[in-house]
Parts: sequence; C-alpha cells; structure tokens
Amino acid sequence: MNELPDIHKKVVGLIGYGKERTTTVSQIAKLTGLGSTTVRNIVSEAVVKYGAPIGTSNDMGRGGYYIISNEVEKGETVRNLRSRALKIWNRANVIDDLPSVNQEKFLL
Repeated sequence: MNELPDIHKKVVGLIGYGKERTTTVSQIAKLTGLGSTTVRNIVSEAVVKYGAPIGTSNDMGRGGYYIISNEVEKGETVRNLRSRALKIWNRANVIDDLPSVNQEKFLL
C-alpha cells in the first residue's frame, strides 16, 4: 500500500476512531478549508487507492465517517455502501428508461 499524500493524511487525521466518533463531511471541510466534494473525493481515494479503513454511517445524529475499529463496523459499512449503491443504480435505471417527452408537469 502506498503512503497517503499529505492532504489525505490531513483529512484522514480528522476522522474519529470507531463508529461512536463519526466526523461529518462538513466538519472536515470547515477544518481544512476544502469543499465538501473535495473531502468526499479524498476520503474515497484514501479507501480505494491507499486502503484506509474508513467506515461510513448514515445513522441519525451519528452520520459521517469513522476509522473502522472492528469487524462489526466493517460489515455495517459494507452493507451501508452496497445499499446506497443499489439505490443509486435503481434510480439511474429509472431515469434512463424515462420517455423523451416534455416533463414540464414536474416543474413547480
């Protein structure tokens, strides 16, 4: 595994250890001065390219990123990501299948 670049180290260093210590994208963005999209991209790259064990939670009041501390958190993160991916995949398929007609009736 390659060593994390400095900006990745900065972002990952702000992420709490364990699901009880989640850190939101907005918290990281505020502390680093980076945009939310940039933070998300850095976290994704830290996981995919560098193997950082960063979990994600959508729990109310505890949503955000965390450093995975055990197998339960690892499993929860995998289920969470797969569920979100499936929802996005389904939405993309529905949009792809929409007829090419005037959709003005959906404008408010």
